[in-house]
Amino acid sequence: MKYSRVLCSLILSAFSGMAIAQSTPQPFYPRCWMWSYPKYALTSGCTAWKRSDYLIPIVRIDHHDYDQGPNNATLVAAAARAKIANLRSLGYLDPVSPQVAVLIQNFGLPHEAISANTDADADPTSLFVQSDNVDVDIDGDPLHAPDWQDSADIVSARPWRQPWMTNGIPHAWQWMDSFLTVYKSDSNYVPIDRFHFDLEYVITNVGSPNYTFLVKAMTQENDGQHDGRWSNTPVPGFDPNTTMAQLWATHPSGWHSTNRLSVDS
Repeated sequence: MKYSRVLCSLILSAFSGMAIAQSTPQPFYPRCWMWSYPKYALTSGCTAWKRSDYLIPIVRIDHHDYDQGPNNATLVAAAARAKIANLRSLGYLDPVSPQVAVLIQNFGLPHEAISANTDADADPTSLFVQSDNVDVDIDGDPLHAPDWQDSADIVSARPWRQPWMTNGIPHAWQWMDSFLTVYKSDSNYVPIDRFHFDLEYVITNVGSPNYTFLVKAMTQENDGQHDGRWSNTPVPGFDPNTTMAQLWATHPSGWHSTNRLSVDS
């Protein structure tokens, strides 16, 4: 860091013709949001580290730890306030201007993904709801629908695995709006500087033919509700109006780009 600043000073002076002034480089410390506060300090009697402007514990909450009913946002908001108050009382937050980051684990993840519940809508934060389901009846024969390649693999046989989340995003937004309303209902609430979301879930994967089958099904939807999504509906998170068809055509990589089959085959 020191040598980089000296080098920059030399370059600037060469271009400007100004004399190099003697100065002491000011240290720069990045702010690091920690996964949790150092519990060892409480158990080992270590009190050397208390509060730092650069090492700040994240308030971490898994919303799946609370009742999944309509009061889930209320319960999680109350838990967040309690955790923040606890960190403040322990001296891990600035008493005057506390920096607070809240991480909501499994936000957007259907509870079905970690349980036997097959109703993705049952999770109050789910970004994947049944009204966005992929039409997996490719052959159009209701007697054989859905046409999963491996019906025994219940983990991969999930038609709500799709990238558009047209109805799922408003579903999750309602939960977040309720969380913030409840959290700020206490006049003594501490403002939250930033949110982090931990969602470890995939739409497609390897290990089962159901994953590749689902991508193929996306290209052939004809249920009257989602016809043409592959080519017509923009995918959230990418440039505006970018569709799955465009992503498939323009963003292949490595082995996939030279050996892939057509999604229509």
